[in-house]
Amino acid sequence: MARIGWVGVLMLVALAAGASLGGRAARAQGSADCYARCNDSLNQGMCRGMCDTAEPTPNGPPRAPVYGAIATTKAEFKMEYGTASGFSSQDAASAAAVANCDKRAGGKGRCEMDIWFYNQCAALAVGNDGHSSSHYAGSRIGAERSAMRSCQDGKKRTCKVVTSFCAG
Repeated sequence: MARIGWVGVLMLVALAAGASLGGRAARAQGSADCYARCNDSLNQGMCRGMCDTAEPTPNGPPRAPVYGAIATTKAEFKMEYGTASGFSSQDAASAAAVANCDKRAGGKGRCEMDIWFYNQCAALAVGNDGHSSSHYAGSRIGAERSAMRSCQDGKKRTCKVVTSFCAG
């Protein structure tokens, strides 16, 4: 019989635990890990399609995605923004944010999508020079901090959070 050591024993115990639960626990943990990796403020959702489409919940089935978005004016226009929250699709949230921004900016076609997200919170920070930065995170405070940090970006600009909200 081969010697497997304590690491091998731990791996066998983990495998047996996952199998004894029909793999549900292992899949749920894998889904939660993927969701956390893909949806933190640093990754900005770059791998969203690789995870389950819904956020895992601690004690129950996954929540359906609730989408939000932030749109900002194109560079040639005075800084304005639009937001959307509570939508069942990325496209609907994005379209609503752009429409909201266009209305605030005084005309159709002045705005473009900045970020979209789901089951998270987002914030937009704007600097005194018109530079803006949008970020999302698991909490409103986290999103605000990330947006401020990115807006300031080591420059001597004064930034302030102009909006923050949650979807989901």
